[in-house]
Amino acid sequence: MEPFRRSLMTMTPGSLIERLYDVLVGARLMSEKADPMDESRTRSLSELERTLDKSRRAKEDTLGKPPRSATEREWVLANRTEEAKHWNLLTDWRAEHFQYAV
Repeated sequence: MEPFRRSLMTMTPGSLIERLYDVLVGARLMSEKADPMDESRTRSLSELERTLDKSRRAKEDTLGKPPRSATEREWVLANRTEEAKHWNLLTDWRAEHFQYAV
């Protein structure tokens, strides 16, 4: 827990919001694919997404460690989601990458 706490303490409020937004988008996408879909939960997640969108920054960021090479960075840029592009996040995370979808 200590490395996580240390990491949290060094984040700027903007980067923390952007990371929260990316996790929120993943939760919404999983909620949309759930069978049966919980419309109330999906709608609530969408509303939170719109609220956080007002805090979006223009600077590119990663969710964890940066790409190891220019080639990896180019691959991530070409394969990231529309939400990641919108938030200038350099990540290829997708809802289907998470084992436990709601």
